[in-house]
Amino acid sequence: MLAAHGAGHFATIDEGIDVMVHPGRTIDLIPANVAQYEEIYQKYLAVYPAAKEILHG
Repeated sequence: MLAAHGAGHFATIDEGIDVMVHPGRTIDLIPANVAQYEEIYQKYLAVYPAAKEILHG
């Protein structure tokens, strides 16, 4: 989406989201993988503030 927006395919990121994101099925957590999910989520939390600033100014 970001690349498409940057290349001028969408006027806004939200427009890209509307076109490209299609919510579908729900995926349940695998209990044995919860620790790994948490590790990945913590990395996401660390990166999100910078990404939010880039995306939303």
